[in-house]
Amino acid sequence: AQDVELPACVWWYPVAGYMPADAAATKKAQADLGAALATLQKYLQDKTYLVGHQITLADIVLACTLLYPFKLVCDKAFLKPYGNVVRWFTTCVNQPEFAAVVGKVEMCKKSLAGAAGGKGGDKKGGKKEKKAAAPAPAPAKKTEHPYKIMDKAAPSAFNMDAWKKQYSNAKTYDDAMAYFWEKFDQEGWALWLQTYNYNEDNKRIFMTANAVGGFVQRTDEIRRWAFGVIDVLGTEETKLEIKGIWLLRGDTVEHMINANDDANWYTWTKLAGKGLPVTDEVKAKVKAYWTEENELEGLPIQDSKVFK
Repeated sequence: AQDVELPACVWWYPVAGYMPADAAATKKAQADLGAALATLQKYLQDKTYLVGHQITLADIVLACTLLYPFKLVCDKAFLKPYGNVVRWFTTCVNQPEFAAVVGKVEMCKKSLAGAAGGKGGDKKGGKKEKKAAAPAPAPAKKTEHPYKIMDKAAPSAFNMDAWKKQYSNAKTYDDAMAYFWEKFDQEGWALWLQTYNYNEDNKRIFMTANAVGGFVQRTDEIRRWAFGVIDVLGTEETKLEIKGIWLLRGDTVEHMINANDDANWYTWTKLAGKGLPVTDEVKAKVKAYWTEENELEGLPIQDSKVFK
């Protein structure tokens, strides 16, 4: 943790105002932290946690050390080579015990910069002029979730809760899918194919399954307006792929991405919705993704998660 803590603090402390920013120091800190994360990336290649098969004090200490760097300065571009580290970190901080202490962790989207340092005041010893205090900002007005606004502005006859109950309780998947296509409102909802962009990083089934489980957990904010099934396909000896099909309110994946930062790591292809009628081919594809339990697209299903 010491090899991580020092460069991490030198990088993010200026952003928090704890120390003045220094370009040379920040550049070295970035390089040193990258080297430490590269070591951790290699170590976590076949591990879910640092020690054993459950969270220990080692995970708690290191995850807390990386908490603010990952929230404030380590953006996607910086973290891209360290997929195993990101997977381990998000697995840790999304545990209920972590969340109860640190809250919901939003990963950094754009690295923040600290203010440059320097000695203030008049070198000749003159008095500093007192600046008038800035007026307190007005409290931010609470805005409704875009999906709630959409429900009011363009109500849909499709009932997501009813569909989820049908999917869970229907006697057969054929009955469930018949219900879905009868009720599907393509003007108010859309179907999306989800494909992971970095399948080459998936080396172990249990690690890939953990990544999928973490994705599902982090999508909870839009549960009322989303349904999806994500599968881990293939084998460790060949290639492991993450694919899924989602039903989302509206005609964009923007709200999914805003709710779950990990959605940026996927390609989203619209299958049906406003301006794109449902075809028999799409119906067959959706049914396969939502109902197959052993094989999909000619590949064995190693793990499957249903978001409902």
